[in-house]
Amino acid sequence: MDLNDELRQLFADERLDIPVRPGAEATIVAGARRIRRNRRLAVTAGAVAVAVLVSGGVALATHSTNRSLPPAETTADAPIVTPTTSTATTTSRPPATSTSAVTSHSSPPSVESDPPPTGEKKERERKDVPPSLTDAVLTHTGYGPFELGMSGDDALATDLLTLEWGEFDCSRYLIRGGGTVVVSEKFGVVSLRVPERVRTPEGIGAGDTVGEVRATYPGVSDYRHGVSGSATEGTDAFYSFLTVEEPPLHEPVPDTFVVAELRLDSSKSDCMLAM
Repeated sequence: MDLNDELRQLFADERLDIPVRPGAEATIVAGARRIRRNRRLAVTAGAVAVAVLVSGGVALATHSTNRSLPPAETTADAPIVTPTTSTATTTSRPPATSTSAVTSHSSPPSVESDPPPTGEKKERERKDVPPSLTDAVLTHTGYGPFELGMSGDDALATDLLTLEWGEFDCSRYLIRGGGTVVVSEKFGVVSLRVPERVRTPEGIGAGDTVGEVRATYPGVSDYRHGVSGSATEGTDAFYSFLTVEEPPLHEPVPDTFVVAELRLDSSKSDCMLAM
């Protein structure tokens, strides 16, 4: 017996027959229909869920787009950008600055005005000078209402003095309009320093050179701060012409040195520290 015969005999064996239960065909058809129905329901539910998700996303996006943005904080230097309803990303540009605006703000305004011309400056200083000192010169006796030897009370009675320093029975006062007065308790007014505008009757004052002083007052001698000499023969008064540069020690004061301060002093004084 060959292989085919053996297989044929094996498949023809009655023991391989499985008896079919009554109604099995109807049961199988019902099960197939149930499976098909469940599949259809599952597909429909999935489609509905997807539709719901898509609709919710669109509604959320529309709500987010239509909602107005909060106002942005602005400064004086930053342009204000108005929010739009477009969902696309946009880049705002600052407004163009006009040429006239740049030109008008290219340089800050001057805080201080230019100094007035020399004539205007002198006129302004002249207005601050009391009338009694407006045209006063420094003579060998004094300056304006102040005279060498005048008592301190008489000097204060002019209402032109303000105390600047006082010590060792000596006082130094500021003169309204410029200059100082030194008063000794014993000798009265012993020194008068005048502002730059004031000159001697011979026309010598601040800005002149030592050479010009020597030519006008041949009797002047070297002084530790310039040159000095008798204002008038036979008096105790003498002029002191103080220079800008410090004179060299033990050497003559150069004629090129410039006078910076003019003073009238008394030889009778105990207030040298106050001068």
